[in-house]
Amino acid sequence: MDFDGLRKEAIDATQQSSGKRWTDYNLHDPGVTILEQFSFVLTDIAYRTNIGIEELLFHDNNVNVEKRNAFLPAGEVFTPSALTIEDYRILFLDRFVDSMTNCWMETVSNHREGVSGLFNLVIHVHPAIPVLDYDSLKREIRVYYNEHRNLCEDLEEIVILQPELINIEVQVDVSYEAEPEDVIAKILFGVENYLNPTIKFKSQEELESEGFGLDEIYDVPSHQHGFIAKERLGLKRNQFYLSKIEEYISTIKGVRFIKDLRLFQDGSLISSDLIRVDDHKYLTMVDSSNVDRNIHGFKISVHKGRVANKYQQQGVARKLEELQQRFIRNYQIQVRVPQRKEDSLSASEIESYNSVQECFPSIYGVGDYTPAKSEGVLRQAQSEQMKAYLMLFDQIMANHLSQLAKIGELLSIDEFDVDHFKTYYAQSLNGKVPGAESLIKKDLRPRKKIQEELDNLMSMTSSPDSKLSQKIESLKRELELKVICVSDLVTHHLYRYSEMDDDTIKNDQTFANRQIVKLARALNNQTNLSTEKKKGKVLALDGELAKLIEIELNEQVQESVYSQLDLDCLLYTSPSPRD
Repeated sequence: MDFDGLRKEAIDATQQSSGKRWTDYNLHDPGVTILEQFSFVLTDIAYRTNIGIEELLFHDNNVNVEKRNAFLPAGEVFTPSALTIEDYRILFLDRFVDSMTNCWMETVSNHREGVSGLFNLVIHVHPAIPVLDYDSLKREIRVYYNEHRNLCEDLEEIVILQPELINIEVQVDVSYEAEPEDVIAKILFGVENYLNPTIKFKSQEELESEGFGLDEIYDVPSHQHGFIAKERLGLKRNQFYLSKIEEYISTIKGVRFIKDLRLFQDGSLISSDLIRVDDHKYLTMVDSSNVDRNIHGFKISVHKGRVANKYQQQGVARKLEELQQRFIRNYQIQVRVPQRKEDSLSASEIESYNSVQECFPSIYGVGDYTPAKSEGVLRQAQSEQMKAYLMLFDQIMANHLSQLAKIGELLSIDEFDVDHFKTYYAQSLNGKVPGAESLIKKDLRPRKKIQEELDNLMSMTSSPDSKLSQKIESLKRELELKVICVSDLVTHHLYRYSEMDDDTIKNDQTFANRQIVKLARALNNQTNLSTEKKKGKVLALDGELAKLIEIELNEQVQESVYSQLDLDCLLYTSPSPRD
């Protein structure tokens, strides 16, 4: 939603909830100003929220997204094993794409020994495969079948269809702009494809454009060379019609009419419209005895009007090869892999947050603007109060962006530590919201109290549960911060005393233990006597003074700025809703 839409919706919601208490919604009203600033910031957050999920997951060129978030290729998700006869046909056609042009599975019925679950595989071998390689091909097919067969199923016999030559004679009259070589090539290709329909592999994009869904496209056992739609796998045909061939030739672009169409089957003229072929044979115009294994024996004359046109056999062969390459694809397709953009978003770009306070006019005294002391204590207090009020919303919006940046971890399927797994992510406002350090603070309790509480919890059980473990870790963190804080303060006070004169030290009221003042004065006097004899005594006094300061500081409560670790600790240890 854009700014205007958010502003309108926010004002409508405010009017409904406030009733007659708030009636001025004009631009000068401070409440409207606050509402507008939030609407503006939310437009940026909404923009980042609407970023595509792939952008959010693949930020920083993350290389583990596929595995961590189960982004598996469609082939791994949908592709089944071979179950049906159609599945087996696709399996063989894809695997032996260079060896066979088609194949059929036939169920063996009335087996002599009463065995069920047997099939015969009928193969139309590619004309380029020599007869001497047939036995080797059969062995490869049987091995491959055994790797994929179902239980209680087997191949009884592998039958290789034998070719039966058919030749064509026809006179074709074409338009003046038509090329004879092109027309003849289309005739030969079309007739051969009618007799032996091509099993066409298609790409995923092609099938999607035809309306197929991914689950339908990948419902095949193999797709190394493309996809074959099951419904387009026809049965083996043993009957053809001369009239169909005539009809096809007449529809070729550039053909005006044909006459004297004749077909010869094994050298014999076919006198009827019906053309038959035996079960274990196939009709073809490809003479496999020729070296080039191209179409031979055709007699096609081309006329333009009453003038006969000559054509080149080489030109026909070239055009025919182009058609075959266009329609018969047997190349291995490439699996689509998500492309990583060089300019992909970084986690910091997703998570970065600019405080709503920075959008306010300076008169509000928030953001980078801080009222001067001359404006009075009340004005400064009002500014701090306003900052604190706005920081509540700052934290919510900043945490939302953290959720976006960590969505990959949230949706990850990797194993995780149950005790420290997070479903909600947050980020500290320190350094992101002006003045946050002075407003977001916590008290560090006396060291003795922290240690006692930690010892009690540690002694409760040898194997604490997750909540108890989290509490123990929280106390250890608090104790660690206490030690660091006290150490820094000791150093600070030692330096402070070294810069003070004797009278100032005498009147210092920082510590209740007056022995600290006496030692500080003594140390000050000793350091003024710069002799080697006094060096050892100075070090002793310095160590004793530091120890006394440390003891008193450990008994006091110190302020500490909230860090990201503190925020994480709060999220870990916060009670669940059911508690």
